Amino acid sequence: MLCIVLCLFSSPSRGDGQANLVEGIPGFPLDYDSGSMGLHALWSAAQHSYPRLIYSYVVGVSGAAFKFVYDSTEAYEPLRDCSPVDLLTLAARNMGFYDAHWVTNEDIDTVKAIVKREIDSGRVVVSPYLDRGAYHGFFVIVGYDYGSGEFLIQGAFDGDGYKRIPIPQTWSGPTLGPLGWATNPVFVLGPIKRHTNVDSLTLGILGVGLELMRGGKVAYGRHPSEHTYMARAAQRQALYGLPALELLEREVEGANVLKGSDLDFGLLWRIDSQVGQFEHDRSNGALFLDMLKSRLPADGGRLVLELSGLFEASASDARAIRSFFWQPIPETIKDAGEVAEFIESSRAIVFALGSDSTLANALEDMGYRAYACPWGWVVVADSEDKRLRAKTAVHSALTHERYALEILEQIRASDLGKAKEPPKTGKPRRRRPRKRQRR
Repeated sequence: MLCIVLCLFSSPSRGDGQANLVEGIPGFPLDYDSGSMGLHALWSAAQHSYPRLIYSYVVGVSGAAFKFVYDSTEAYEPLRDCSPVDLLTLAARNMGFYDAHWVTNEDIDTVKAIVKREIDSGRVVVSPYLDRGAYHGFFVIVGYDYGSGEFLIQGAFDGDGYKRIPIPQTWSGPTLGPLGWATNPVFVLGPIKRHTNVDSLTLGILGVGLELMRGGKVAYGRHPSEHTYMARAAQRQALYGLPALELLEREVEGANVLKGSDLDFGLLWRIDSQVGQFEHDRSNGALFLDMLKSRLPADGGRLVLELSGLFEASASDARAIRSFFWQPIPETIKDAGEVAEFIESSRAIVFALGSDSTLANALEDMGYRAYACPWGWVVVADSEDKRLRAKTAVHSALTHERYALEILEQIRASDLGKAKEPPKTGKPRRRRPRKRQRR
């Protein structure tokens, strides 16, 4: 194993200009979905400039901490999770990478030249979908070996070390704007010019957060590939901010989990995936705001602390909403009778049984209706009372989000909301000593 790791690190370091590697770029965990995986990759890529960078800080300065998107149809998740702002570009530029940008729809030779330029300068490149085996994957290109026709990539891999992949002639990934879907997409950080003025950064991202929480319609791109993932494009409702939570509330109240004798798996999938992303973003947003509160004047710190508490409450609401529509049976419960007792005593609507059909068959013999779905077998125990509880959890999230929006509007209207221009240089201004007054 040691030999393999050493070979992996040493083999690209030839002096013929065909190979190079940036060492020390850390891997990252497999997190919730496409938006968060992109931010994890950016966190990893920024380590050469910010070696103590905290992931929640990246979530905050990207704007993700303040967003919630709910799409009522089966649009492709990477576009949804990266909407309605360009998370990577906003985060990178707020961290001082002022030249950070996407390169899309270039031929592979142009992309290889860009990767070589960045790696040879000691910097790495972020890109989605280089390894099709990784779910919603974003990766960091940490090296190249053009002699063997390979990229070296870092990502959410098991174990240590980088992974070698053949350089694909084309790969595709989500981008914002009119393209929507692009070939050979790479995100280039470029050099860091100077560290950002913290006060200006804070005020700027809170202003973005205000607009994201007010919300509106999500405008996806119009690339033809999008429509292959949309079952009902004409009926689509894709919203963000408060309107998205209002749409979720209507779905939870009005749509039955059961349609006739079929399981409405689409509703379960939407709630698990999209409300799960909401929980992820608000949890990390609360941590981000905690980091900022001590750097602000007393009144500003108080408002940001209150906002952090509301984000924690929204994350707790999101966990409750998800638990209503996906409650795994504890592994310690094996007997069908005990499972039935657990179902009857729980407030949840949908219970996950796992992939083994034995328990599902036993529960059907007891009068329950079991359904097969892409995630295994489930039992649905729906009722008006349970649906009211689920709607109450969504309404609680709406209430917390409305209060949070009010706080952001207070910040916008206050002296704290008047952003100051960062200094033109990193050097502190020298103050002239005051003349002592004669007594």
